[in-house]
Formats: sequence, structure tokens, C-alpha cells
Amino acid sequence: MGKVILIEGLQMVVVFISAEFIQMSAGICYHPLLAVLLCDLGVVFGASLIYGLVNLLKFDRHFFRSSRKIDDLAKKSKKPSGTQILMYILFVMPVIPFGAICYYGASQKLSYRRYIFTCATGVVPSILSSILMGKLLLFFTSSGLPVWQLALLILLIAAVLFVSALLIIRKFYFKNEERGSLMYSFLMKVMDFVVGGRKKAEYVRDLADQVPDGPFVLLSNHASFFDFYYTAKLMEGRKLAFLCNRYYFRVPILRFLFKRLGVIPKSLFTADAQSAVGIIRRLKNGGAVAVFPEGRLSADGTAYDILPSTAEFFKRLGYPIVTVRIEGAYLNNPKWRKSRYREPVRVSIVSVLSSEEIAARSEAELSDRIRRDISYNDFAFAKERGIVYPGEDKAEGIESMVCRCPVCRGLYTLRTAKNSVACADCGMTLTIGEDYSFEENPHGIRDIHDLYSRVQEIECEEVRKADFAIETEVHVIRKHPTDKKLDEEGDGVCRLTAEGFTFEGSTNGVDRSFFLPISAIPAMAFSANEEFECYNKNILYYFYPKENRAQCSRWAMLADALNLSPKP
Repeated sequence: MGKVILIEGLQMVVVFISAEFIQMSAGICYHPLLAVLLCDLGVVFGASLIYGLVNLLKFDRHFFRSSRKIDDLAKKSKKPSGTQILMYILFVMPVIPFGAICYYGASQKLSYRRYIFTCATGVVPSILSSILMGKLLLFFTSSGLPVWQLALLILLIAAVLFVSALLIIRKFYFKNEERGSLMYSFLMKVMDFVVGGRKKAEYVRDLADQVPDGPFVLLSNHASFFDFYYTAKLMEGRKLAFLCNRYYFRVPILRFLFKRLGVIPKSLFTADAQSAVGIIRRLKNGGAVAVFPEGRLSADGTAYDILPSTAEFFKRLGYPIVTVRIEGAYLNNPKWRKSRYREPVRVSIVSVLSSEEIAARSEAELSDRIRRDISYNDFAFAKERGIVYPGEDKAEGIESMVCRCPVCRGLYTLRTAKNSVACADCGMTLTIGEDYSFEENPHGIRDIHDLYSRVQEIECEEVRKADFAIETEVHVIRKHPTDKKLDEEGDGVCRLTAEGFTFEGSTNGVDRSFFLPISAIPAMAFSANEEFECYNKNILYYFYPKENRAQCSRWAMLADALNLSPKP
């Protein structure tokens, strides 16, 4: 029993060792009441050591990063004398170690009696939850129940603790706290765990001192799903309101979270006045807005062109623009791969354009500047940094992104296995090396970007033909923007020509046919080997080809080709 007290106390002194494992172990080994007593005595022992370190030996608590975060929270207190209240709140938050809280309390003007009473009582809810987890672990292992059920229960307990603390903080303790700020911080903590790894991202903040304290617009390339995390970490200390696909707001729990996080919904590749209003409102309230102007994940490791309206819209607003470039994220998780690498990523502030600089530029000049700032090539980045991507499955899935052979122009003839791409018709073979580039080959194809570009050139030639048309039978799901219960399913035919996109078909017995001119389809989103999609009158249509799902990427590539090529 003495070991529990000793270990619990010492872990608090060094801060970075988690107390939960010790408390869960006590819950497994002892009666709940005895376990609580032992853990609480350990806290009293550790807190007393910390009080002596700070007040007798003058130990600087700012050695620990968590101490600075606690100071930031303390500055927002409604009462200057709210140290004990803040400590009680922090003790039930799952992201701040007990030791850091005790170091903070010991450095304040609290008597030892008040300090130790606060520590001894403030930790009880957290100790109880950890001991409960220990008992649950013992019950699950002895009963042979699935571990995933235990994991779900643990997540629910942690969520209840966090939400309770959040409500207390927002309603009773902090002043002028921006709505959702603590939830935003908690999300970033979760993402630190999800995205993190041995090789941390490199954040280049050389221009950080030029980023305005007031409202600004952040524009970044879109290389991976985790780009929102990378940009938020780059701007640590500023809460960003992200522009996000309206589709995700259909899920009730996501809609609840997004609204509190300040996320602004946007219907992709279509005029959306509501998203414009959301951006303007956020900026007028002094906030910062983050936008990925490509509007979709990269298919080939380089940036898509930005929409022509991007520069026009943000020039008209007149707020400062911060441009950001993310490099390496695409190759960590290409759009067609299910698994993810954790190799180096670099996130950089490229430029900070003041309102005056923006006003002095034409829309074309501003568009060129944004395009240049967010452009990147992940294959060049990998070579520059000497990054190695191990594994024998790097090529598998490429045929769902590149629909033609660049040599014989065969349609849907590419086959992949392990690190090789081969054409079933002409026998062309490419092998991906450790840096994700193709090994030397007679066709001179350097990497996936080069392969994709050559196939896109072929498709640009196809759409220039007077008789160009592509058609396929599809199963369609007509998705309501906010309510999943109003979704409808049906069947039909999709057709793409130089004039535009046509869907002829019905859902739930109602004719839903429509036509969109090419000017209304600046790009077409898709999921590799699954579906392609577009909006019509604010309703999202998901089209699932009945034959050959690999063609989904081709529909998107052809839409791009039609926007790149003059009409025949």
C-alpha cells in the first residue's frame, strides 16, 4: 500500500508521468474506498513535496510547458482571487497533469493549509473515475467481454468529465472566453495524439510576428485530411474558424461540435451565400478564418488551381491574408491509400499580405500570388529532405486515381501490385522507389504527379474532340444538406459533354433530372473507387457507377480538362 502512495506522489513531482495508470492499478488491487484513500494520500504527499520545492527551494514551475497554459487560463479569471476555484476546475480536466496544477497552486499566495486542502479534495473526482476504470478493466477481463466495449466506456467517462468542466468554466469562471475555445483546445490535444508520432511536423514561423492580432484570412494548400490540424498548430494561440464541406453538418454530433468550434459550412464548388456571410461575420467579430481554396484533396501531390472567385472575394473583403504551405502530408496518406505514413511534414507561413498590399494589387495579381504561395510538390520535398517511405504496397490503388496508360492510352488498363504499376495492354511497367518516385524507366515518367499530368494531357485532347461524351449508369443518393432522414435513393444515367453535365433519373419515384453547364462545375469531387459527386440547387448528389468504379476519378479529371481546354 505504501508503494501506491510513494509512486503517486513522485509522479506528481515529475509531472509528465500519468497518474491514471497508478490509480487504475489501485482500483484493480484494492477495495474502492481503500484505493481512493491511498491515491489521495499519494496526492497529499506529492503536493507537499511540490510546495516545498516551490516555496523553500524556489523551483521555477515554468520549466513545465503546462504551467504556461495554466497562466493563460488564469488571466481570464473573473476574480483575481480565484486560484482555488481554478485549481478545482483544472483537476477535473483530463488534459492537465496533477503535478502541473500543484506547481501552479504552490506558486500562488496560498497558505499550506488552504493549498493542501484544495489538492486533497480537488483530485477526488478524477481518482474516482480512474478507480472505476480499473474496476471495469478487472470486470471485463474476468468476464471475457470485448475490449472495445471497455474502451467505449472509458471514452464516455472522459467525455462526461470534460463536458462538465467545460460548462462550469463557460458559465461561471472565465470572462470574455470565446465560445468553443476550450473545446477547440481539447480537440487539438486529441489530434496531437492521433497525428503525432516519432517524427513531429516542422513548423516554420519566421513571419509569425507579422501575423495581425486582429482578423485575418489564412489560405493554405490542401494536401491531406489533417491539414486543419497542421494549420491550427502553426497558428497556435489563435483560434481559426475553418471552412468545411457542408456535408459533414448532416451528422448531429458533428453539427453540434462544429457550431461550437466556429466551423463555417460550405457547399463545394457552388455559389453559397451562407458561407460568405459566415466568413464576413467571423472577420467582423475580430476572428481568423482558414480556407483551403483548392476545395478538395490533392490527387497527385501538387496543388490544384484555385477557383477564380477566391481572389475576387477576399480582395473585396480587404482583410489581411496569411498564406501557408503544407509539404509532405500528401505522401504520408495519398488519396488512394488506406494506411498512413508518419514521415516528416513541413508547415510554413509563406507570406503575410496587409490590407494595403491587397488593395494595391489587381485580382489577377492577387490570384497569382496566392497560387504561387500555396503551390508545392511533395515528390520534390521528399527528395530534398531525403525522406524514405518503406513498405511493399505503395502502388496499390493508383489505378483508381489514374484511369489511362500514358504510353498506349489504354482506358482502365493499369494494374497495380505491391510497388509496381503495369499496363495490361502494352506491358508498360513502373516501380515506385523508397522516395515515392518511379525508378528509372524508358518512358521518363518521374513520379505519380508526372504520371497524372501525362494522363490529364490525354484527357484534354479527348474533350477537344467534337464528339466527346462520357456516359454511365449509376445508383444515386440524393443527400439533404442538414437531415439524413430526408435522403433519397434511385437510379439513372450520368452524361458529360463539352456543354455540361446531365443526370437523367429519379429518386424515391420522383424525377430528379437536371443539367449543369460546365461554367457551373469548376471542379468535381470524388472518392477513389467509390463515387463522384456534385451539388444541384444546394442538394448533394452522390453517383455510384454500376460498372467499373475506377471511372470515378476520370469524371473528376474530365471536368478539370473541360475547364482547362477551350471548347471545340
